[in-house]
Amino acid sequence: TFSGPLIPGEEITITVSATETTGLLNAWIDFSGDGSLTDSGEQIALNETITAGESITLVIPVPLTATQGITTYARFRFSTDSDLTPTGLASDGEIEDYALNTLRLDYGDLPDGHLSPLTGYAMPLYPTQIVSDGGRHIILSMNNPTLGSTVDDESDGQPAREADGDDVYDGSDDEDGVTFSGPLVPGEEVTITVSAAPTATGLLNAWLDFDGDGSLTDSGEQIALNETITAGESITLVIPVPLTATQGITTYARFRFSTDSDLTPTGLASDGEIEDYAIPIREMDYGDAPDADYTTVYTSDGARHVILPVDNPTLGSIVDAETDGRPSAGADGDDTTDTPDDEDGVSFDSPLVPGEVATITVSAAITGSDGVLNAWIDFGGNDDWGEAGDQIALNETITAGGSIVITFTVPLTSVQGDDTYARFRFSSEPDLTPSGLAPDGEVEDYVLNLSELEYGDLPDGPYPTRFASNGARHNILPVDNPTLGSLVDAEFDGQPSTEADGDDNTGTPDDEDGVTFLTPLMRDQAAQIQVEAGSDGYLNAWIDFDGDGLLDTITVTAIDGTPVISTMNDISMTTGVHTFTIQVPDVTISSSVYSRFRFTSYDTNGTLSYTGRATDGEVEDYVLMSLGNLVWMDGGAGSGGVRNDGAQNGTEAGIAGVTVELYRYDQTPGTDAPITATVTDASGYYTFTGLTPYTYVVHIPASQFGDGQPLEGLTSSTDWGLPDDDYDQDQDENGVDEAAPELNGVSSLSVTLTLGNEPTSEDGDANSNLTVDFGFYGGRIGDYVWLELLRDGVQNGLFETPISGVVVDLYDSSTGAHLGSDTTDASGLYLFDDLPLGVTYTVQLSQVNFAPGGALAPYTATLLGGTALDNTDSNANPDALFDGAGYAVTTTLTTAISEDLTLDFGFIELVSLGNYVWFDTDDSGAVDANEVGVPGVEIELYQDSDESGDFTPGADQYVGATTTDATGHYTFTDLLPSLYPTQTYIVVITDTNFSLATGGALAPYTATLYLGGTPLDNTDSNATPDALFGGAGYAVTTTLTTVISEDLTLDFGFIELVSLGNYVWFDTDDSGAVDADEVGVPGVEIELYQDSDESGDFTPGADQYVG
Repeated sequence: TFSGPLIPGEEITITVSATETTGLLNAWIDFSGDGSLTDSGEQIALNETITAGESITLVIPVPLTATQGITTYARFRFSTDSDLTPTGLASDGEIEDYALNTLRLDYGDLPDGHLSPLTGYAMPLYPTQIVSDGGRHIILSMNNPTLGSTVDDESDGQPAREADGDDVYDGSDDEDGVTFSGPLVPGEEVTITVSAAPTATGLLNAWLDFDGDGSLTDSGEQIALNETITAGESITLVIPVPLTATQGITTYARFRFSTDSDLTPTGLASDGEIEDYAIPIREMDYGDAPDADYTTVYTSDGARHVILPVDNPTLGSIVDAETDGRPSAGADGDDTTDTPDDEDGVSFDSPLVPGEVATITVSAAITGSDGVLNAWIDFGGNDDWGEAGDQIALNETITAGGSIVITFTVPLTSVQGDDTYARFRFSSEPDLTPSGLAPDGEVEDYVLNLSELEYGDLPDGPYPTRFASNGARHNILPVDNPTLGSLVDAEFDGQPSTEADGDDNTGTPDDEDGVTFLTPLMRDQAAQIQVEAGSDGYLNAWIDFDGDGLLDTITVTAIDGTPVISTMNDISMTTGVHTFTIQVPDVTISSSVYSRFRFTSYDTNGTLSYTGRATDGEVEDYVLMSLGNLVWMDGGAGSGGVRNDGAQNGTEAGIAGVTVELYRYDQTPGTDAPITATVTDASGYYTFTGLTPYTYVVHIPASQFGDGQPLEGLTSSTDWGLPDDDYDQDQDENGVDEAAPELNGVSSLSVTLTLGNEPTSEDGDANSNLTVDFGFYGGRIGDYVWLELLRDGVQNGLFETPISGVVVDLYDSSTGAHLGSDTTDASGLYLFDDLPLGVTYTVQLSQVNFAPGGALAPYTATLLGGTALDNTDSNANPDALFDGAGYAVTTTLTTAISEDLTLDFGFIELVSLGNYVWFDTDDSGAVDANEVGVPGVEIELYQDSDESGDFTPGADQYVGATTTDATGHYTFTDLLPSLYPTQTYIVVITDTNFSLATGGALAPYTATLYLGGTPLDNTDSNATPDALFGGAGYAVTTTLTTVISEDLTLDFGFIELVSLGNYVWFDTDDSGAVDADEVGVPGVEIELYQDSDESGDFTPGADQYVG
């Protein structure tokens, strides 16, 4: 019995049994199938004893050379004869012949150990031949699982360097079941398509020797495990190639397809096919920029290029491979990995200076192929090539063996002084980014150090400071850079600021340490500037003296005390400190004085200005400050002016010609020498210019208070403000009160100047403190001329009005010198201010005021007040110099009493009264048209001095007398108004007017009906009988003021006296008429009554008894 068909290289088990008799077995198999059983190795049993009734087992190795795929034959002879051959007669026994099938075998063709190692190939150690238990498959005659469309057999493994031994073994390549998407690229995926013939479904097991060590059993190298492939279909394997895959070699893969599961790379499979493949693993070129945010290593998707074995686009002349990115701070990890350095394709032709144009030459190897270049520089130094402006080349074509020049502008914002990086990628693939895979070519990374730049910090516009204005800037050399002072720092652009400290605040510490202004810059004066050179070099400098936005040439008159005639341009300096004496021009110096100092290692021969770039050195910009402002007369002049309030208001004016000195806070004003001095201008302003930030004291020296000096007799406004808290000259004055300025002068408190932090209310300049004001005041005399309502000599607001246009003169009482005149304003006010103290003054109302048309012509002075410094009484004292027509008053001004605003002059308007004495013929008490006046009536006028309301002879003040004119009218004029509140005038018609003996004008008359009950009625009679004259005189009272300045209603009506009577007689004949013979009746008592009730009848008790 046979255990199975014959399988070349395998064993077959044959069981042979005997029945009745013990004998000897001889047997043969024609392995070669040549029809002969006598070939060497074909006898499989020689005299093998088989005991009767038992059996033996033959385990026969089938030769590898057994002819495959045929039916061959075997012969078995059993006999007691020994040494039988396949032919001839035996004395006994039996012969049995058998037909046997010899199966076909498929072997692999990976290089086996008999091949020597070869550079560029994996180690040839794969189990391929039978001796290595190489992988092999029985090829079934039907339904054999097959890769691709065909399978052929081999007598043994066919190891070959290119894994094509099977393919060329019989001229029929059956390696057609596996397709690779391309060479193996470490870190990338390879796609493998495996297809099965329609003959049978099977299971795929496959391996790929990534590390090329000749073993397929390393971890991770089995790429398919029992993957089912349906007959006639295919599967796709997507295999990640390990980064550790050995680059630049040809390695190998084995694919086994069978119904058997869990096959290994070795051994026999019961069916199916084995296919072996040689597959190249490409070399990779990686970058070597630091892998922080740069993409360099594989895990960061770093830039990497497949290196083609031929015609690879190459930068420079060579390219080498890396298993991963080689990040390093020097971007030389790739450079130092292999020898020689392959970073040889890029040449930086010029320094990279922010804001300037740079060029880079990039060349391609002649041994490679054409390609396109993409390149980036991380200008921002933030580990990122993805920002706008970082890409400096986009798909720039470079021909093999040629080069290109890249021209670009380095951004102003580029990182300076610190390392940054560039990446250059050259490939046939366009539009590469700084990361990711390229199918060919090379990547080169470079570390760059962009030049540091030093900029100025003057305000940009008017001054050129920013790059856009071609501002002054200097390359800072990494070593031996010439500096002003000891420090220099870098900026991305000019740092303009009104304080010229943008550069100072940018770096730490402040590098503006090379220039010191030793003295202020004052108009048309010499000044000194100290400059420190950190090394030998050349100095250029400019100052904008007049603030017109143009930096002016500086005239140098001495260097280190040695006289010179020069400008501050290309002045050679040795290391150390040097003092320059300069001449400040005769121009108005700006409140902020800006300057620029530039220092280089080389003589610019006049080509360096205050703009543009210098190739080394430093620029330092400075601003100097100013301090001022006003010395003024705080006398309260003008509308709104308030005297000695420390604020300039009204029309208070500055004081010209005052010398003002400047001291440092630690000096003693008046003792130490001042830093500088100036004189107030015509408006009282002063300014100290070109000052460094510091603490100062402003001082007005004692000399300014001497005889004939601008501040003679003046004293500082009371109290003082803090200069640094003052934001307007109208807020306070800053002169500290000084009791004896003529001895000690007047100083401010200390004033600290701080750049950019000074008050701007005066000139809008935060570098200028124009708040240090000095208010002074002298004596002041005034005040008021007014018209009273009631003559009381006191301003009490009762309808009183000011008198404008009154001329008031001021005299020195001691010398009589006329010092000035003023005219009362619409408010009746006059003022003499800013008067020296310690002087007695006379204020006089000029005589011109009382001339016809003069402001006081209609008036006379009111009552004279007697209280000193009383601002409500009148001081109008008649002045004998003008025959009583003028008025004057004196006052003395001292530091204790520096003003007298109580010199007031009150006036009243003169009044008049009158009017008419007439014959009231109809006794109506009212003037009728046909009634006439009484001429010649004597009338006297009195003041009711005792305020009794009646005329009191001897008590009331006689004023004057008059006589009625031809029309009966009378008038008293130029009368003083009545004294407030009760004093009145009394008009008296004396009793002499009723005397017949003296021929009085009213002798036959008596007063008419009294109708004077209506005030100021000019048609009624006011004749009230005056008992003092026995009823024969008449008086009337009136009160006159400046409101009621005349009373022409004081009228007196008179009637001629009448009589009645006549005769009581005895009418004897009762005729009612007196007859001649009838006589009178003597002794009859007769009474007279007025018909008071107007009844026409006598009504006792009602009618008025007359007599």
